[in-house]
Amino acid sequence: GLAVDYTVHLGHTYTAAAAETREGKTAAAATVMGPTVVAGAFTTFGVAFFMFFCQLTFFTKMATLIGGTVGYSLLYSLFFYVPLLALVGPSGKLRSTAERLRAMYRA
Repeated sequence: GLAVDYTVHLGHTYTAAAAETREGKTAAAATVMGPTVVAGAFTTFGVAFFMFFCQLTFFTKMATLIGGTVGYSLLYSLFFYVPLLALVGPSGKLRSTAERLRAMYRA
């Protein structure tokens, strides 16, 4: 769950954005959720930083695991996923699954 958390938050903000274009939706996701994602990563890195100084091996290994997971997740979500949304993300008004099913059964 920790590895996909930032991507899910950015994706949800992208789909919930009021803009109709990819550029507008990407800008909304980056400006609304981007700072929150970065702040969450820094607080998690802060926890991992203090765990590095523990004498028990478990905590130092857990700090490496948490720090690495959050670091890769942050890099992936901001520098791969957001540009991918800008290039090929859905555009226009996005309907929920329930709305799509209702429209499908009406037709």
